Amino acid sequence: MSTAVAAVTSRTHGWSAVWGVLLILFGLLAVALPLATSFGVVLVVGWMLVFSSAAQILHAFQSKGVGHIAWKVLVGVLYLGVGIYFLNNPMLGVAGFSFSRKG
Repeated sequence: MSTAVAAVTSRTHGWSAVWGVLLILFGLLAVALPLATSFGVVLVVGWMLVFSSAAQILHAFQSKGVGHIAWKVLVGVLYLGVGIYFLNNPMLGVAGFSFSRKG
């Protein structure tokens, strides 16, 4: 049993070191290129909003009561609109993120 654990540990140790080095490099790139990092974050958040809007709208129809369904569909449509806005206007999304974090 201990040899199996040792074999798995030795294999995963190498990958942990690789991931550590990659994360350090990506962190340095994020600090060195803040505009590109912000642009990438807005695109990722935009896609996350689009996919979560689909899940929200699908989940709305599993709810009970007209008020709950309407509210969840409204939130899903809002997510979809904001996600599409971020994907179509990423620089305005960067400005929006910056202004929302200021204060």
